[in-house]
Amino acid sequence: NPSLQLHHLTGAPSSTAYKLFGLAFERRSDIPVWQPDVQVFEVRAADGSHRGLFFGDYFARSSKHGGAWMTTLRDQEKLTGPDVRPLVLNIMNFNKGGEGQPTLLSFDDARTLFHEFGHALHGLLSDVTYPMVAGTSVLTDWVELPSQLYEHWLEQPDILRRFAIHNRTGRSIPDDLLKRLLDARNFNRGFATVEFVSSALFDLDAPRLRRINLRPLVIRSDQ
Repeated sequence: NPSLQLHHLTGAPSSTAYKLFGLAFERRSDIPVWQPDVQVFEVRAADGSHRGLFFGDYFARSSKHGGAWMTTLRDQEKLTGPDVRPLVLNIMNFNKGGEGQPTLLSFDDARTLFHEFGHALHGLLSDVTYPMVAGTSVLTDWVELPSQLYEHWLEQPDILRRFAIHNRTGRSIPDDLLKRLLDARNFNRGFATVEFVSSALFDLDAPRLRRINLRPLVIRSDQ
């Protein structure tokens, strides 16, 4: 599982967003932030119109909640103004590299980066009147769709060749390693499929089980 450099990969989701949606991300250094490592980008549409601000807070610290998520400081809406644009945050907890050393991510970390960026795009591309339904303020099943679709763009060979750069040699990922990395997506796929289907079947049958007051069978790992 190769290690990928964060400072290269942060450009991959925004580059993909430019190809897909015409969104341009311009670094801003004049906007106050809550921690020096936080990066701010102004986001503009293909016609040059302002779409919002994107904040990337990528590193773990003692005062920070663990995990990875997207949130907003302000949602898009048209109720209080002609078009109030959002302030969107991506929060991660990557371990920052030592002095003079790059921050390295696993492939799963890189997928998380793309996943949360998918949520960020959901907020940035919002176009509604009422803030209560802006961005990711939608039904649970729908809120994960854009992010789960977007995370698969990481696995596109042209994205990896451009942004998966060796931290010592500066070379792009070799084709043989790229092939093995992408082939590994099918590892344990049979188990994952059965697990997914069984969970779905249980969800569909849950109302009937509640009506007859039955609890699902729990199999202990030591049995």
